Amino acid sequence: MKKRILWSGLFLLGILLLWRFLLGSDPSTTPVPPAPLRIALDSWPGYAHAFLAEQKGLFAKQGVVVQLKLEKGPSDSLVDYKNGDVDGVMGVFSDAIILHAEGYPSRVVYVTDYSQAGDVIIGRPEYATLADLKGHTVGFDGVGSFSHLFVTKALESQGVDETTVQFERVRAMDVLQALETGRIDAGHTWQPVSSQALAKGYKILAQAGDFPGIITDTLFVDAKTATQRSAEVQAVIRALLEAKHYLADHPEESLARMAKATDMSVDEMACGLREIRQASLPDNRTAFTRSEDPYSLARISTFIVHFLLQRGELQRFPNLAALIDGRFIQAIQREQQP
Repeated sequence: MKKRILWSGLFLLGILLLWRFLLGSDPSTTPVPPAPLRIALDSWPGYAHAFLAEQKGLFAKQGVVVQLKLEKGPSDSLVDYKNGDVDGVMGVFSDAIILHAEGYPSRVVYVTDYSQAGDVIIGRPEYATLADLKGHTVGFDGVGSFSHLFVTKALESQGVDETTVQFERVRAMDVLQALETGRIDAGHTWQPVSSQALAKGYKILAQAGDFPGIITDTLFVDAKTATQRSAEVQAVIRALLEAKHYLADHPEESLARMAKATDMSVDEMACGLREIRQASLPDNRTAFTRSEDPYSLARISTFIVHFLLQRGELQRFPNLAALIDGRFIQAIQREQQP
């Protein structure tokens, strides 16, 4: 009799455990993992701290899941963004302006860096200045792109009308090959190609630092993401800023990680970082403040928009107030105040 009671009890206990197991495996009660925040970027050294944030667990520390998508060049990242394959892009400010004006509502939320000697126009050794390029072929990455803006502005500064040169669309990473094959006589590029070209005897004819703020690198996200996933966006920015501090405190390890992630040598990555001005939190506060500071996004955007309107690349003046979204930087600044 006692055995029968014992077996009945065990049977009922088994039924209870099975019932609880089945309830626990009910898809409706199982937490769904958050969708990652997808960000496209290329191998520009100013973006590489994102890989440092990923590898050192800084995104996870901030409670956000991020999926980084490395592309060959900025134009590829923009295609991802237009197709809805990513939620944001680490890209140049002028490209964000154009996308926003073209009907892709965007929000610039963070400045990564300012190019100084990072973006350069490399030319054949026989050319002393940009003025020598009249009648020759110059490469840039896409009509209406930041590359087009930089090259045209640089030529204008030397009195070279854009109608007196021939333009060829060449990706930055393909400039050296295009020079070697005679396809172009000069072109816009950056690391590692710039160092490789200099080693072969080509020379720098212009650099972004000649025009402060003209190439401002940013993180921009689509407007829906900025609104519906604002906490995640802010967490990403926190992690990126922390990654910059980690880079400063552990340069050797950080350079190795960043170089490997972007398929560059450590020397190329180190050189690339020396050629930019990385934007700190105070720098970001300046960028998102309307002023006459050369690095204020409001000031830079006005110049860029007028430039593009004059050339027919934009049909109307975009809503820059909506594009430049400083609330995330402001919130992080408040968090760090004593």
